[in-house]
Amino acid sequence: MIYDVIIAGAGASGLTVAYELARKDNQLNILVIEKEKIPGRKLNATGNGRCNLTNQGFGMECFYSKQKDFLEQFTAMHSHKEVVSFFEEMGILLYEKDGYYYPVSNQAKQVTDILYLRCVKLGVEFNFQTEVTAVTEKKDNKQGKSTLKYIVRAVKKEQEYIPVTYQTKHLVLCTGGMAAPKLGGTDAGYEITKKLSLAQEEIVPVLTPAYVKDSDLKLAKGVRLEAVISLRNGGQLIKKERGQLQINEDNISGIAMMNLSCHFNHFSRAERNECLQIDTFPFMTWDGLKEYIKNQKGKMPEESVILTLEALFPLKFGEYLLKRLNIERRISLGHLTEKEINRIVSLIKKMPFTPEERIDFEKAQATAGGVSVNEVSVGSFECKKYQGIYITGELLDVNGECGGYNLTFAILSGLQAAHSILS
Repeated sequence: MIYDVIIAGAGASGLTVAYELARKDNQLNILVIEKEKIPGRKLNATGNGRCNLTNQGFGMECFYSKQKDFLEQFTAMHSHKEVVSFFEEMGILLYEKDGYYYPVSNQAKQVTDILYLRCVKLGVEFNFQTEVTAVTEKKDNKQGKSTLKYIVRAVKKEQEYIPVTYQTKHLVLCTGGMAAPKLGGTDAGYEITKKLSLAQEEIVPVLTPAYVKDSDLKLAKGVRLEAVISLRNGGQLIKKERGQLQINEDNISGIAMMNLSCHFNHFSRAERNECLQIDTFPFMTWDGLKEYIKNQKGKMPEESVILTLEALFPLKFGEYLLKRLNIERRISLGHLTEKEINRIVSLIKKMPFTPEERIDFEKAQATAGGVSVNEVSVGSFECKKYQGIYITGELLDVNGECGGYNLTFAILSGLQAAHSILS
């Protein structure tokens, strides 16, 4: 059978393409091929299961790509309101909180189920546990006319792997990236597009924690802090983020740190050296904090320094601070020298860290790099080299910050591809 459209991947982007095509043209023969047993495994985990679908902050500054002009054109063409309308049209009502949009059910799986069941009801065919491995061109000449088709090769997992072949007029590649392999992250799309000789940018995990070599960090394991993180490269401030940090045994996590990973995970080893500087107490200036400690010293000289720090931080973090400074935790404030007070304040206000070079797709929420956006048209997401092949979502060299931006790109690029096929 020759399909009108084959969609490789039943994630957010693939389901969007399938639904939009089927609801606007019920005569299309559409097949979705998915290597997992169920659709939307990553979508089900979005927003810690609450499904952060989009964000009012949608704009160029929330996305990253080697090609900034592509991002500028794409974000100028779209709005987060398109995503809201898309879901509300199918009956999934959303609510907004601090700019973030969630389904009123707060259930990501509900979103996946409704998308999938709407597609099935509209006649979309699904082949699960089947993975696309290669795509080749086929040209048929009928009555003097040349009709371009694509042969899609895949393997289907049953009791053994069985090779299967399909033909299609249009192919949409929405296989996603390598992030979160336990939820279906894969390099399959990169391998397919390499065989098509499409240019690719370096593939890097992003929205990750910052892994650090600090044997004392485990002292503060589990501590959460409101902080301001400055990311520098060669002394130049690249970006500053404020938010809650979570300290783990070998890494520092939290939305602010994960957003900065979109930058420092591309840094060289030399550039990483103390590129992160964390203000762990942003509620006071450097001078104000020093004055506070000196006042405490004047009022209660016999009080231990750890008790003073415990008034500002969780006890475990205070112990970590003093360990890092090599200051005895039981030392009294009265015995602190001016130099020691300066060192304490400086570490609190400007704590340096060097993130390790670690390729960890397990904890990554997104993939940077992938197929160069130069290979597709920004208005359609159709390949410039292959008429009828479209690439959407995370497979492309576009990634966003935390806050629903990656899902927004997956949905909007899927909608554009569908509209181009329909036109």
